[in-house]
Amino acid sequence: MKKFIVFHSIHEQTFRDATFRSFVAEDAAERRTIKLRDGYKPVAEIEVAIQESGISMLEEVYRLSNHIDKSWYENHGVRVIDDMSWTHVKQEDGSRRRVRMLRSTSVGDVVLDTDTDEAFIVAGCGFQPIKLEI
Repeated sequence: MKKFIVFHSIHEQTFRDATFRSFVAEDAAERRTIKLRDGYKPVAEIEVAIQESGISMLEEVYRLSNHIDKSWYENHGVRVIDDMSWTHVKQEDGSRRRVRMLRSTSVGDVVLDTDTDEAFIVAGCGFQPIKLEI
């Protein structure tokens, strides 16, 4: 098994999209550093099986950190780091239920391989390697 940490940007989607576009521009090599303290929070630690072929481990991390057929934080191998993301939702009967408010991983978010310290930003299609500053 291999561990990854997923960091979500706390910025709006338009900011994340602009940040990502600036990273993939041809002249962007010097801009491919993300400072986590400037707007990223760790939301999950995800363990995935080492892949021999087929889907990459990063793609598996992405799949496991997205709402598909259930809330992503209920997936096997996912441990939520940010337990502050809770709210109460009013039910039809008037009662209130406590639910997590964690969004799916999307463009501009970051995945860190804890074994190699390699980091990747989620691209429109795939992932781009980046440098992280803590």
